[in-house]
Amino acid sequence: MLAVGAMFEAERRGLRIPADIALLGYGDLDIAACTNPPLSTIRPPHEQIGRAVAEHILERIGNGDAERKTSISALN
Repeated sequence: MLAVGAMFEAERRGLRIPADIALLGYGDLDIAACTNPPLSTIRPPHEQIGRAVAEHILERIGNGDAERKTSISALN
């Protein structure tokens, strides 16, 4: 969405995409195909990211007090 907003602002300022400014989106949102010119985007690996986050959370839960003590001592 930020890249789409940047495209609108570039147009407002008279800048041509991609001749004057290059933009790349992140998230592969459907709106990217509807812009003029179409916005190139990166498609993040949502499933891999979700799996990695879930594994990390489960690992932290599994460590119990040891992990909490490490985190608390790092703050002091």
